[in-house]
Amino acid sequence: MGDEKERLLEALKRSGGNKSEAARILGISRVTLWKRLKAYDIQVNRKIQE
Repeated sequence: MGDEKERLLEALKRSGGNKSEAARILGISRVTLWKRLKAYDIQVNRKIQE
């Protein structure tokens, strides 16, 4: 299961913390991504760029 967590973190890194984009990269729905982030206790804090 560690590989899955690494894939999640890599997709979030590539998407700049954008969960919708990370889900697209992984080929899963946003809801599935949200559930997996919660299961691994991964919190995403995006900085708002002005």
